[in-house]
Amino acid sequence: RTSTDVLGLIHVDIVGPFPDIAVDGGRYYLTFVDDFSRFLLVTPIASRSLAVKRLIFHFKHFSNSLVKKVIIIRFDNEFSTNALIDYCDDAGIKHEMSVPYESHQNGYVERWQRTITTKARSLLARGNVPDELWKEAVKCAAYLLNLIPRKYQNAVGTPYEIFTGRKASIAHLKTIVSADFAMVLIHLRQSELADTSLFSCSASH
Repeated sequence: RTSTDVLGLIHVDIVGPFPDIAVDGGRYYLTFVDDFSRFLLVTPIASRSLAVKRLIFHFKHFSNSLVKKVIIIRFDNEFSTNALIDYCDDAGIKHEMSVPYESHQNGYVERWQRTITTKARSLLARGNVPDELWKEAVKCAAYLLNLIPRKYQNAVGTPYEIFTGRKASIAHLKTIVSADFAMVLIHLRQSELADTSLFSCSASH
């Protein structure tokens, strides 16, 4: 089944735990994929117990910011909690769950997760930065994927544009890790011949 409008069908899944704990303590990340626009959202979390709370937060945020209603959400059986089911029932959202131990039934979002993780791994390797920055890398990977133009059904453009209705800009994009030189203040220099700046790297997108 496919959707014909934004928020018509949202695919959801979770990745982790990662062997390297993120700087802020994250071990997992949630993935949201809008079926119509292919818009991706990743949300790092510290534990699986926080997943449903974050799901509900984002569903409310999507509905309020786009002034549209989420129609269907599709997720693995592990998300089947009373809190999420009650929220869906109250909000009039249809929920579709995969059969236990049959995660391939939610394979669409899992394929996107592999794409995100692969790109994040490449960003970390290219930047030669520690794996503890995987959270920044997966968010950057999803961000970039949302800016790649594509055509799906009758929608043409970037996932960001189709999902939000706003024009996307890439003018601000930079290399994931760039070389910088930080000035050493005069009173901290050891001598007249001491370096006036120190080499450093910064991670950004």
